Amino acid sequence: MTILVKAMKLAPKTGPVLADIEGDWAQSFISTAVAYGIVRGYDASHFGPNDPVTREQITAMVVRAANLAPVSGPLSFTDSASIDPWARGYVTAAIDDGIVNSLKLFCSADAP
Repeated sequence: MTILVKAMKLAPKTGPVLADIEGDWAQSFISTAVAYGIVRGYDASHFGPNDPVTREQITAMVVRAANLAPVSGPLSFTDSASIDPWARGYVTAAIDDGIVNSLKLFCSADAP
């Protein structure tokens, strides 16, 4: 969240402080991202500040930060069937807007 908030040059905002981010070094960045609607957390109390982030999740966050709407459409890369239904519109929007290159982001054999 810190990298995304800084990269997008978002003005700090006070959002809800979820229980597991209170006192965390990234609290202000996470709170700002929540206030802008970039992320939501697992529920009203938990964000998971040290949890790994999937390619789908970061793509959705970047699309939201760029104020883009999810887009429906076909995804034609080799692992498109493995993209969760909730993320498909965000991935399509990111590709359509040139934010990501489908060849590298979703088809790389080296990608985690």
